[in-house]
Amino acid sequence: MTYIIWALLNIVVLITLCVFLYKAIKTKLGGFSAGFAVFLLLAFTGSSSNEGGEIEPNSNRLKTWRLISHDSLNQEFTSDTNIVLEKNIFHRYSLGIIWSTLKDTQKKIPSSANSWTTGLSVGTKWNPLMITTSKSDIPGSFKYDVVGTLKWSIIGITIYSQPKHWSGFVSVN
Repeated sequence: MTYIIWALLNIVVLITLCVFLYKAIKTKLGGFSAGFAVFLLLAFTGSSSNEGGEIEPNSNRLKTWRLISHDSLNQEFTSDTNIVLEKNIFHRYSLGIIWSTLKDTQKKIPSSANSWTTGLSVGTKWNPLMITTSKSDIPGSFKYDVVGTLKWSIIGITIYSQPKHWSGFVSVN
């Protein structure tokens, strides 16, 4: 429910800025007022910078955590698993793990991982900070931990940063 209210608040602010800009241009309130409204509209769209680090440098790919050196892996045998960390009617947070086999033992292990969000995310931005996996006591499974920050913003200005942490178990098979 909080996501709906936050998205609606962001949409209302955007519409208000558009109406103000239209009136400023129509009634010639002045260049400063119109310039300020344009600045706020541009701030609302967000920046294209990689301030959160969720995109790999010099590319458009999601940041990937390398969990083991690729030199020790058999690259011919890889598979992937997608895990839904949190889901509601508007969006979901997911974790993707790529599995590889070791060259010497042919044992399946997680080799890399990333996290993303899909769906309606007006006014929120997911920033994964750390993804780890470790062996578990359950045969054929691994424990995962995902830590990150959900940034809540209005017109591009972060109002609140909510820490998020998910952990669980994933089967290798």
